[in-house]
Amino acid sequence: MIRIRRGEAPAVLKGLGEKQRLLDCAAYDSCPADYCSGKTSFTNRKYYNRRAVKDLLIKMHNWKCCYCENRFRYRADLHVEHFRPRSGVRQTHFQKNDELPGYYWLAYDWENLLLSCGACNCTYKRTLFPLANPKKRARSHRDDVTKERPLFVNPVAQEPRRHIRFDRDLPRGITSRGRMTIDGIGLRRSELTEARLELLKQIDTAYVFLNCPTNAFRAELRAKAAELQAEAREFIDAAVKPDAQFSSMAKDYVESLVL
Repeated sequence: MIRIRRGEAPAVLKGLGEKQRLLDCAAYDSCPADYCSGKTSFTNRKYYNRRAVKDLLIKMHNWKCCYCENRFRYRADLHVEHFRPRSGVRQTHFQKNDELPGYYWLAYDWENLLLSCGACNCTYKRTLFPLANPKKRARSHRDDVTKERPLFVNPVAQEPRRHIRFDRDLPRGITSRGRMTIDGIGLRRSELTEARLELLKQIDTAYVFLNCPTNAFRAELRAKAAELQAEAREFIDAAVKPDAQFSSMAKDYVESLVL
């Protein structure tokens, strides 16, 4: 995970999104029992999925999933994700049913929106949002979410590297929040491991070539060797930049090497 720097909210959220929030809050106040039982559900206007919102999120996230840092080429591969789930919520994966309602009043809240891949959003996190003390969970717009202590790292509010670091390809939680995030969002799943190992292999190749003395080559090849070593250095430098795929892992790995 990398830190996400939030910009100003798109106009559609400040306008239509805020209007819908007020309507949803009024609707809840009119019959809270119906919304808590699931008899009635909120209309999902999906203003958070408008092009202006997603374009800004894509720019903020560098075309990467905020959780696993997989980088994607196509907009459809990235989902607008609610950090605090909109429709319902679960404390653990083992719960049979969602607790209702979810954080409906944050459905169009710019501070609650992230960008994630389908696997992190739909297969693993879904409506999971564990708290240190579930009894303090905000149940409606009348409650104060600042009293909650989420057990997932929020890359907007916190520096993820204070919670999660890498031992080669393996993400390691250095806090309880980091460990819960890794387990709950499936950050050790096999397809991520394979992709991370491939990147480490490329970094290893660049590192070996970078540290090979140019005088080991014949005189006529030394200029070309120096050119290739410069390319190896550029590759390693690019791999640790925030917009690179798996840049957090690459940064930890490169720091462990003596360049």
